[in-house]
Parts: sequence; C-alpha cells; structure tokens
Amino acid sequence: MTFSQTKILLSLIQGEEARLWASDRDGWNASVENVCSWEGIQCEGANDDVTGISLPRSDLSATIPTEIGLLTNIQTINMEHNLIRGTLPSEFMEMQSLVTVKLSENLLIGTVSAFESPVLEELDLGFNRLEGSLPAYFNAMNSKLKLLELRHNAFTGSIPSSIENLKELTFLSLSGNKMTGTLPLLKNSQSLERLYVDENELVGSVPSTWGIDSKLMFPELVELWMSDNSLSGSIPSGLANLESLETVFLNDNKLTGTIPQQLCTDEMNDSFWESRGADENGDTDTHGVNLCDAISCPVDHTSGNGEYPCFQCPSALPNPYIGREKQCQGFTEAKIVAKLLKTEIPESACDLDGIYCDSNGNVVKIHANGRRLKGTIPDELGFLPYLEELDLSDNELTGQLPSGLRFTPLKKLDVSGNKLRGIVPPLLCNKDGLNGNGKGHSALTCHAIACPVGTFSHYGHGICQPCGNGEGMYLASKNCSPAIGSTSREVELEHTRSAGKVVAGIFVALIVLSTIAVVLIRRKRKVAWKFDGDHEDESRDLPYIDENPLEDIALV
Repeated sequence: MTFSQTKILLSLIQGEEARLWASDRDGWNASVENVCSWEGIQCEGANDDVTGISLPRSDLSATIPTEIGLLTNIQTINMEHNLIRGTLPSEFMEMQSLVTVKLSENLLIGTVSAFESPVLEELDLGFNRLEGSLPAYFNAMNSKLKLLELRHNAFTGSIPSSIENLKELTFLSLSGNKMTGTLPLLKNSQSLERLYVDENELVGSVPSTWGIDSKLMFPELVELWMSDNSLSGSIPSGLANLESLETVFLNDNKLTGTIPQQLCTDEMNDSFWESRGADENGDTDTHGVNLCDAISCPVDHTSGNGEYPCFQCPSALPNPYIGREKQCQGFTEAKIVAKLLKTEIPESACDLDGIYCDSNGNVVKIHANGRRLKGTIPDELGFLPYLEELDLSDNELTGQLPSGLRFTPLKKLDVSGNKLRGIVPPLLCNKDGLNGNGKGHSALTCHAIACPVGTFSHYGHGICQPCGNGEGMYLASKNCSPAIGSTSREVELEHTRSAGKVVAGIFVALIVLSTIAVVLIRRKRKVAWKFDGDHEDESRDLPYIDENPLEDIALV
C-alpha cells in the first residue's frame, strides 16, 4: 500500500483531542493538498519532500505512528514539550535520514534501541519515562552524533563503554536516571564539552586517566557533573590539567581524601562566589575563603548542598566523605544495627538477636540471614570498626551493595539470595582477604564478593556460572530463576499479588491520564550550551545554597 505524505502526516492526528488541535493549525487537513504549507512542516526538492516536522510546545497529544518511517527524506523531528506518549516504534528508529530528533519533555515509555541514521547529530529524549538499558553499541553508525540528551528518565544498567566511539560528541547528559556500574574511560572523547552523569547510582572511582594528557582526553571539557552517586576513592589530580574546565560538581558521593589543590582556583565554580558580591570591576572577593569548598566540602564538614559554604561537624560526629550533604555521622553501633534490622534502638546492639559482640561490647558479627529484611543495606555499616562477619543472605534487600563496607575489617560477607542490583563496588573487590579474596597469591576478584548480574553460584559468590538470556536479574544470585531464593509457593503468591497490582495500576493510570489533560507539571534543568546557533542559550541551574545548613543537619 502506498501512503501519500498527507496520509502519513495525518496519522499524527489521533482522536477528538488531536482533531481539535489540527483545527487550530494552518493546514493539517486532507483538503489542503500541499503539506509544505502546513504549520510546522518543512519541505525541500523538486518533489516537495517533507524534510522536517517542527511542532515544539504545541500541546500535541499523540503517539508516534509507524507510518512516520515512510518519510524517507525527513531530517528533523522536533516535537519537544508536548504530550507525545507510547513507545518509540522501530520504524522510527530505523529512519536513515534523521539529523535532529527532539522529543524531550513528553510522556514516552518503553525501551530505546539504537537509532540507525548514519547522519544523526542530535538526539534529545530527556524528561520522559523511558526505561531499560541503553544500546550496548555506539559505533560508526552514529559517528556524527554531537548531542546525546537522555536526562531524567528511568534508564538502568551501565553506561556503554562504546560511547567513547562517538568522537564528535560534545554534549552527553545521563543525569537523573538509575544507571549503575562505573564511569567509562571515554578515552577517545576529544570533542566532549559537557558531561552530566549526576543523580544516578554509579559506583567505583573517577578514572585516574582523566586529564593526565589534556591534549588527548577532554581538551574541550567545560562542565563535569558527577554529584549524587556512590562514587568512591579519591579525586584524580589530573582533572586540574583540563584547561577548559570551569565547573565540576562531586558532592554527595562516597569520595574520600582531599580536593587536588590545583583545581581550587577562583575561576572554578565561580558562580558560588558571585553571591559574595562584586566590586566595580566585576570581580568577586574570595579573600580568606578555601577555594576548594566551591567543589566539595572537606572531610568532617557538611553543608546544605555539599559545597560552599561548609560547616565543621561536631567532634563527636565525624564524616569520612567529602562533599557530604546535610549529614554528620552520628550513629552509635546500636543505631546502625537497628537501622539495618528495622527495629527499635536498644541500649546495646549486643542485645539484639543475631548480633555478636566481643568482650568490650563491640559488634563483630551480624547474622541476619532469612529474616525477610527489606529496603537497602545501610551504608553506615561501614562505620562499625570491628565488624568481621556480615550475613544478610536470603532476605528481600534491594538497591546496591554499599561501598562503605570497605572501611570495616570484614572477613566474611554474604548478601546472596536478595534483590540487589548494580555491581560490587571496585574498592570492595580490592579488599584483601574478604571471603578469601586474593588468598594464596590468587588475583583479587569481584566474584569472591558476589556473582555479577546474569550469573549464579550455589553460594552467590565464588565460581559464577552464566545464566540464560534475561535470567539472573540480581547480584549474588544462587540460581537463575526470576525470584531469587523464593519457593514455588512464594512465586505463586507473588504472581497473585502482581495481578492485583496490574488491576490497581490500570485504575491509577486512568486517573493520572485524566489529570495530565488538566495540568502537566514539568521540571526543567537548564543547560549552558549552544548547538550550531539553533539551541536555546540557557544556563544550567546551580545547586541551591543553604545559608544555615546546620539547622537541619541529619545525624545519620
């Protein structure tokens, strides 16, 4: 069946609401034969081929029809800030002529496979409800990509290392997702100007190779946002070699050590100093101020946002991390264990079942296996200075394995049979002797701590075997079944509960959709970037500065 350009474009008009939308626009009617005269449509060539659809902020409510893939000469699709819903059809992602795709701030759901256009330069899918892993490969097929904007969705999995094959990439934003794993090396990213990976669940260290040779790696990098993750280790001094770097945010991670002094200049994160006032020449006064505080507050300090102004924690409440937000370590051993076990705080942690203490009353073992514990594993367990054994197996714990456990003298760790995701924090993998790791001159390995996602062993660690496709969803799996550690009866009950949730979910979805028709609440993080003169010249919102953070410091 042959589709005319008119019929293809009118496939965007779906339902009464869309027909009302079309009636308020020039063209958008079968009676107007020349689609090139329609509002938001661009054409080129002797045959008036449609090359662009530009309908941003027009209140269009529709799904992306499969017929859109029949517009074989289209180069630009800009329908950002609308009510575009549903999934991205494969016919759309297979289009070969796309140069610019802007679909941010819509209601898109589902997963994203690779866009196949070899001339694609700009892909903006930010502020939607997309999920799943990112395509595992970015290669010559996307070699011209300059902008990849995927912020504020629900993407999971690791950041594909193949992103470093995008040698022309200048802008990469993965902020506000649920990405796990470690930071990629990005060793071929000579064109990258702005890198945003904040507000995820990343672990591991900042690559020590970043900035070692600024002419080969990140010579153009201006902004680097890595805050609100679980990154650990120290900040590589090589970052100071990045001559173009103006903004770097590292707060609210598990980073230790100090800020490299070479990074601490009054030009770095200079927006923080603007609040101090400027003289007649426009210069700000930073006299007597620790310039490193503009990047992250030091160890044993905190603030409202992890950066300047910083306040010292009380001496009894140490804080081992830099860039801590509103937190000073105020947990006793009893509070830490009670937080893990979801119970009232006892006079002594030693009074709780499954807690073993030495003669001085220090917690040395926690055996809390098979107790149906839920929630995440508290990072504060790393503040138990005598803890040698931790058994949390066969519970319903979620989230990630906290990197703070590296601070303990752990010899045995068992987190098998839970619903943990992500990877084992690399610094925990390097903990010599944990579960026999590195014993007998063998190499240190993360498998000694927990089998990675997609593998299993009888003990959840050690010699790990691969699962089939789509199985072994959790870290430290003992088998490859979808419900790790569950009995057949538990699986049956879970299916029953899931069916009820589906019915309730449909009801809630109907309410949500009706509400969306009345009001659409949007969040917008603005970005300081200009793309070929067409992108709006906006400025990225800086973190809020709390002038009196100690008033509501969380003693965690």
